[in-house]
Amino acid sequence: MQTLEPARTDSRRITVIDAMRGIALFLLLGGVSLGIIAYEQLKKPAVEQVEQGPRRRPNFSAERPDVSLAATLKNNAADRLVMKANFQHRSGRVYMTLGLFVLGLLAGRVRLFHELDKYRAVMYRLAGVSVVLLALFYVLQGHLPRSWDNPWLNWLSMPVGNLINLLTAYLWVTAIVYLYRKASVEKALAPVVSYGRMGLTNYILQSVLGVFLFYRFGLGLNQYVGPFLGMMVCLGYSCVQIYFSHWWLRRFRYGPLEWLWRSGTYTSWQPLRKAVA
Repeated sequence: MQTLEPARTDSRRITVIDAMRGIALFLLLGGVSLGIIAYEQLKKPAVEQVEQGPRRRPNFSAERPDVSLAATLKNNAADRLVMKANFQHRSGRVYMTLGLFVLGLLAGRVRLFHELDKYRAVMYRLAGVSVVLLALFYVLQGHLPRSWDNPWLNWLSMPVGNLINLLTAYLWVTAIVYLYRKASVEKALAPVVSYGRMGLTNYILQSVLGVFLFYRFGLGLNQYVGPFLGMMVCLGYSCVQIYFSHWWLRRFRYGPLEWLWRSGTYTSWQPLRKAVA
């Protein structure tokens, strides 16, 4: 019996991995959205008494150009929140996001980034296949029928768009894995390692500062700068964030929000400050 235990463990592990692959594909290919469409069509009356055209989303900022911070927060916490939730549901974006979460769990389960040498050859072969599929999907996307009045036709374009996004992301990951083997590239990317380790904190801080810089209740730079100058402002702030990330991680184990997330994951406060040598 003892000799069979490792085989059982490996078999159970493979079964879990296969199940995760199936769940990810089901979510990414719009399986949930297809079920929702079918359910709504079955509920729908055979004859519509009132035919309504597509409603356009209200442009809050256009209607009230001098909106205050308080009004914006109130609107985002009510109407905009409902609007975004409906969009995530109707477009299938939320289910694709769940599928990507499952792929991330799968990558961790097989220790993809811990054992890159084991998977590197397979990743490169899949990258070649991804290039071919990406070209085919781009051609196919332009020929798919679309109709806002027909949810079945709309659904056809959903899996193709999701796969285009997924394959593009995969090619970027593979390119970084390939280039990072070179000492010169690893050295060039070293300054942004701390920035990446504090990704959640930097993302939220960048959003908060961006709102203050570009919205009318802040500095209102959106009225005065074009795309190029706006990009320069964001790059400048990103450089400040990189320096701040270095400073912070010399003193602490994690970024502030990463620490809160980790503590919540383990349901206990994790050590934050580094031990003084």
